[in-house]
Amino acid sequence: MKLQLEKSGLEIFFKPWQVMVLKYLEAHPEGSTSRVVCNSINDSIRISRASVINFLEDMADAGYLHRRYETGKGGRHGIYRLKKSIDILLTSLLEDTVKRLAEEFPSKREYMLRALEA
Repeated sequence: MKLQLEKSGLEIFFKPWQVMVLKYLEAHPEGSTSRVVCNSINDSIRISRASVINFLEDMADAGYLHRRYETGKGGRHGIYRLKKSIDILLTSLLEDTVKRLAEEFPSKREYMLRALEA
């Protein structure tokens, strides 16, 4: 993940199409496959299914999405859903970012941790 500080909202952390994926998942709390997610956002923006799969897998591996597998036509399919609302996801991302920065720059650790408490 690359921070884009010139952007606002979720686009500080994510590309526009990734924000669309997260919003789709928020609107479908029962979860969805990568194919369904990709088809839904491709109405607005063209993105490869492989990119969507990689993003969903990365977010699940990072602990921000639930992932389960179902067997169906064509093999095993991942079903993804948000663990929390997008607002709570954003809070988690901010906390994780500040904690990681505090680890990387220990001389500024107390300053950054105080910023989390504010």
